[in-house]
Amino acid sequence: MKLKLALLAVSALVCAYAAAHPPYSFDITYYSDASHTTVVGGGWFTCSGQTHTYGQVTDFYDESNEEPCG
Repeated sequence: MKLKLALLAVSALVCAYAAAHPPYSFDITYYSDASHTTVVGGGWFTCSGQTHTYGQVTDFYDESNEEPCG
């Protein structure tokens, strides 16, 4: 039973790390609407899990400059 609990705890930690640290870094551009013509914000996401955004964050975006972590 202790082994099962230990394995479960390790699995939870691995999943939490994977959720906090993306598999790649990337830049992001946010647009005002689905036409993607007016840029209203942007940012970048790092392999270490840091997020940097500026301007307005919307549901309309493009990712670019994807670089694998590792």
